[in-house]
Formats: sequence, C-alpha cells, structure tokens
Amino acid sequence: MTALREAIEVLAPNASSSMGLDQVAYQAAAGDLGLTSDSEYEYALREAGLLEGPSPDGHYAEWLENAEDNGVSVETILQIARDHDIDPEDFEVLDGLEEVTDRDGKSFFLLPDGISGEDARRAVVMTYILKAGTGYVDNDDTDFPAEPYDSVGKSSGSSTDRSATTGPTTTTWSS
Repeated sequence: MTALREAIEVLAPNASSSMGLDQVAYQAAAGDLGLTSDSEYEYALREAGLLEGPSPDGHYAEWLENAEDNGVSVETILQIARDHDIDPEDFEVLDGLEEVTDRDGKSFFLLPDGISGEDARRAVVMTYILKAGTGYVDNDDTDFPAEPYDSVGKSSGSSTDRSATTGPTTTTWSS
C-alpha cells in the first residue's frame, strides 16, 4: 500500500478508489465542516463557487437528488446554477405550496388563489429546475415532446435575467 493510499484511508476511510484526490479532500473536509452530503453535484457546485455554507436541505437538496436520479450531468447542473444564479433561497417560492402526485408518480405544486403572476411564474420555473427535467420521452403515447433539461442564455449580471429552453422556443422569466 502506498503512503498516499494510507493517508487517504486515514482522512476519508469511505473514499472509493475511483475518487480523485480533490474529491477525497472534499470528503474529508466535509466531515470536518459538518457537511452532510458527499454528492458529486454539491462538490462541483462548491468547487465552482456556486454554493457556500452548510449542506443544503429542502428543495435544493431534492434538486441535486433528482438530477442524480435522472442522470443529469454535473456540467448541466453547474451551467444552470451559473447562468441563472440558482441558490437554496430560489426554491423558497415552493415552500408552503401543496404538492400532489399523479397516478404516474409525477408530482406537481398547486398554486393558491391570489398568487401573483410573478410568483406563479417563479414557482413553475423552480418546479422545472427542481424536477431536473420533465420526464417526457420521445414516443407517440404522450401529448408533449420530450424536453431537454439544460440552460440557455447567460445572466446579464442580474439574478432576475433567467432563460430556460422549452423545446423549440425559449421562455424568459424573472425570480
């Protein structure tokens, strides 16, 4: 056993042999900092300076879990977070909304009476981001085409300039 492998086992005993040194260092530091996630997505967001503080919980953590479950690339998550300045607070628009699940297992948020147009738009956009895709596939049995889960448009330095691809058209929103 090499001295490096021995050091890794001491610093991060649960590290896999396929992890890079930077990931091993993150895993060790995460434990020292009290972070609760060893998520590849969280690691990449922190490395890119797009996430700070304690490990996120709530809808932000759910977003990262959904991305992993749906096979979304780390690069796509980084691009969405970077282009649209996504942080845990952006998901707060979903707090308090009733979530319902349909017979296919897809969940949706019910918008309450009296919600402003701006909040409704933000809730819809953040739901799309949270779900890490629509789940639609290319086949003849659906009414909607498959939608790519990606990021288009660069933020102009303002967190209110946001764009998302929705098929052949582009929708712009504010948050």
